[in-house]
Amino acid sequence: TAVFWRGRAECTACSCASADPWAGADVYAGASAASLRQRGRVVEAASVGRMLTALPVQRAHYLHHGASLDVYLEGAAPVSRSEEEVLAGENFICVQAENGEWEIIQYLTAAALGVDQYRLTGLIRGQWGSEQALLAGMSAGAEVVMLPAGCGRADMALDELGLARLWRTGRTGFGGVADQALDVMATWTGLALRPRTPVFGRVSGDTVSWLRSPRYGGDSWETEPPLCEDYELYRVQVFDGEALVRTVEVSAPVWVYAERAVDFPLGFGADARVEIAQKSQVYGYGPVLRLALA
Repeated sequence: TAVFWRGRAECTACSCASADPWAGADVYAGASAASLRQRGRVVEAASVGRMLTALPVQRAHYLHHGASLDVYLEGAAPVSRSEEEVLAGENFICVQAENGEWEIIQYLTAAALGVDQYRLTGLIRGQWGSEQALLAGMSAGAEVVMLPAGCGRADMALDELGLARLWRTGRTGFGGVADQALDVMATWTGLALRPRTPVFGRVSGDTVSWLRSPRYGGDSWETEPPLCEDYELYRVQVFDGEALVRTVEVSAPVWVYAERAVDFPLGFGADARVEIAQKSQVYGYGPVLRLALA
């Protein structure tokens, strides 16, 4: 599941395929072969391959001019673009991390190293909600996919979220029959619906505050970030080391720790912390923001 389009209607799995020669592809899915129905048509082929070198964990959302990624890639070749074009959303590649999620990495320049081999430099890591994949790390040999500009979304219902489905892909017009088609079992995990990690956390006395990080539409400096959920809700958990001390839910990005003296009569220890996660009414809780209390 890729994670970088806007709105709930555009949060289903990306439909991408690759073949040589390319003649387009139809995508079918169902609980079994007997219940397959067409979920989309792929017009433009994706470029697919693997990483040639490991990639260390780096700071997300930051332009690392000296960082590079060497890949083997079959299909359309990556190209270099200006910094302005990249910051506007161009030049991204998806790399599968150790946790099975896909990190979306943008790059400034692409240079050929050999046949179907490229070095991508000027990296921006963990884009479009893929920070958890960045933190998981990725080794040489990890799969990479460069999606075409016309990549579409599979026709799926929200009640299919988390359910394994048989996916069958074949040439355009193949009708869903098994002959000369590729079958794979896969589950739509709904990562595009996962709330982002809250940001700019602060502890001031008994008050803990933060800012929500929207899944889409949050680039404006002039307006509040959009909610992107049916309503605003956060889970706040207080820990003393590994021991969970208190859990509350709040409907605004601020919490007053009124029970502080009850939970920590001798004051905060070195391992006291608070963890904050935003809740989606469809996905559940997103990744946590951790703040030290001591």
